[in-house]
This record gives sequence, C-alpha cells and structure tokens, in this order.
Amino acid sequence: MQTLDFHPPLIEQDHTAPLLLFIHGGYWRALDKSEHVFFAEPYVNSGVAVANVNYDLCPNVTLDEMVEQVIAALVYCQKHSESWNVDPNRIFLSGHSAGAHLVVSVLSHPELEGLSLAHAIKGSALLTGIYNPEIATRVSVNAEIGLSDAMATQHNCFNKKLVCKAPIISAVGGDEPLGWIDQTKSYANFCGTQGVEATAHVIDSANHYTVLECAADLTNPLCQKILDLIEGNRD
Repeated sequence: MQTLDFHPPLIEQDHTAPLLLFIHGGYWRALDKSEHVFFAEPYVNSGVAVANVNYDLCPNVTLDEMVEQVIAALVYCQKHSESWNVDPNRIFLSGHSAGAHLVVSVLSHPELEGLSLAHAIKGSALLTGIYNPEIATRVSVNAEIGLSDAMATQHNCFNKKLVCKAPIISAVGGDEPLGWIDQTKSYANFCGTQGVEATAHVIDSANHYTVLECAADLTNPLCQKILDLIEGNRD
C-alpha cells in the first residue's frame, strides 16, 4: 500500500510549486487515500501541488513501520521534484487524526537530519490529531491495531523532541470531546517549549470528521490559514 497520488497545481505559475503531503487517518488501521481526494482541491486551485499518501495499516505493520513509510514517501517526492516541477525545499505536511500523529512522528524522527529533510519541511497542519496513542490501548479498535503499552509510550508525541522546527498549525473541532480539544491545545503548547511556533485553533461547530472538510474548503478560515502558512514560507 506504499503508493501516492500526485496532484499538480491547476494554475500556471512562473516558479516551482510548493508541495503539500497529506496523510489520512483511520486509527492506523483503516481508510485509504482514494477517500481523501477532495482534500487536494483547494490547494491545487491555489498553486500548491499535493501528494496524497497511502501507507500499510495495522495489524499488518507496526507504527514504527508506518513512520518509516511516510519518510520514504517524503524522500520519493524530493527525488521526483524536478520532474513534477515542485520545489524540493518547500515541502509541507498535513495529517488528519492518526495521520496527524504520523506527521508529528516524522517531524520528531532523527532520520530527518541525515536526509536533509528537516530543512525542506517548511510547515505542518495537524488536523485533530492523536498525540498520545495510549488512549487507543483502552478502546475496542485496539483489537485490530494491536498496540502494546510499550509501543504506545514509545510513540507518545509528548515524549519526542522535534527535529524539524518549522511552524505548526493545529486544529480541532469545537464539538469534539473536551479531552480531545485539550490534547490539541496541550500539544501546541508542548511545541512552544521546544522553540517551535505552534498555534491551536478550535473550529466552531466542527467535529472530528468535519474539521477535515473545513481544511478542504477554500472559503473556510482554516483552509486559508493553511494556505497562508504555505505562501508565507518562501526562501
């Protein structure tokens, strides 16, 4: 399942386009990039290229392997940047739910420095992420995920030092449980303690799923914030 769909920008421009990688959610054990094509629309219509990334799912692989697969997707995209007419040093990441967790795991991975990816990633948009996977060990879906207490602790984003210091936008739905909202705010604060500019946004009248729709709606302020992040990070 290590595949991706590349969506080039739909407007002509006189420079290479920034590239936004999107990582879908599904509690690490479900969903597919084909169900998230809609996410690319506002960005390709605004001059941003989008790579919609798939990865193998639990229980066939572990979280360790998923993170490595997302890093492999990043390397692949950089390798093809010239043929895609995208800027290899203006890469942005976005993930929804478990996908946001995978984004943070990549931003915290020491391998980024050796691959020169820490500099290439200019910002990230985290959409109602799971930053402490321990909660998954206490719900029924863990029968499919197979997450042990040790693996949950290892992949707790609050235990990881960010290697990439690019700014982060973090969003959560106002109609989500208070614990989920608090986790989003707490992780943004945690990023700040590491010198990373991070902002948390509670999206009124949105839930865990419609936050993603807000990020894919060109008329929505959340989508505009993500576009501003991309446009504001030019070397």
